[in-house]
Amino acid sequence: MHYQQTTMSHKLPDEYWDSLGPNGPFLHEPFHNQSQLVIQLQAANNDLQTQMLDASDDVANAASQATSAVAWTILTNAQVIMRNAKAADPETFDGSQEKTKQFIQSIHISVTMQIDAFVDKRMKFLYALSFMSGGMAQVWAANETSMILANMSMFNTIEGLLMSIEKTFGDPDRERTAGTQLHTLKMMLGMTTEEYTANFEMLAGRTGFNKASLEDAYILGLPQSILLKVYSQTSLPSGMDNWKTVVCNLDCLQTGYAELKQSIWQLRSKGLSGFILIKVILSDPRSYHLT
Repeated sequence: MHYQQTTMSHKLPDEYWDSLGPNGPFLHEPFHNQSQLVIQLQAANNDLQTQMLDASDDVANAASQATSAVAWTILTNAQVIMRNAKAADPETFDGSQEKTKQFIQSIHISVTMQIDAFVDKRMKFLYALSFMSGGMAQVWAANETSMILANMSMFNTIEGLLMSIEKTFGDPDRERTAGTQLHTLKMMLGMTTEEYTANFEMLAGRTGFNKASLEDAYILGLPQSILLKVYSQTSLPSGMDNWKTVVCNLDCLQTGYAELKQSIWQLRSKGLSGFILIKVILSDPRSYHLT
């Protein structure tokens, strides 16, 4: 690249060079060459700065493109994994009443996770029926399979088929059965309040009982040892959640007290008693809890 610029030496008048004496004319040419060199260096520096800015933009663009490519690859692979995800096959169903709910739920999950594997609703129906084997379930499934293959099925959706399975093999009075089980549920010896509460809540969700009825059923299932402690307090818990909290705290205290008694018995068997016994327990109580 050529730069046609006027140097400082061109701007100086002849009188200036004459004022330098006999060497003036000789200095004019070197000075002019130096000025021209400075101008060329400045132009080259400007070109380098421009190239550096362009290179920086190119690097930023390349980094942005690389990031986008990586993100797209991750997203694509995730979609492929999701499409290829396969649920575990449901267990075979023989018509057992207690296994009906589990079988229906397993079919729901499996069909949902593999929705692209079924070309039409008939394939969903046949898939579900293929796991009905043994007992009355096998006879029922064989009849329904024949109807589907003959395009005479009365079902329009997989949900309709599963509802018919539940109606045929499930508990005809699920709420009443759950209610009976709830009223007979007791917190037995060795059972924690967490275990009792978990069993109670599992049945409570099937009964349709209101809050007051559920609270009464929960209280009736508690052991007398805990009820005596609850009723000895200045006020009774209000509501199911408060009952659960109070009962859980009392159960923990009772368990801790039993462990403490056992620890004292163990220490006494070692010949410790009185003040020394209490001091030993208080110094490191964790060492004497039962495991």
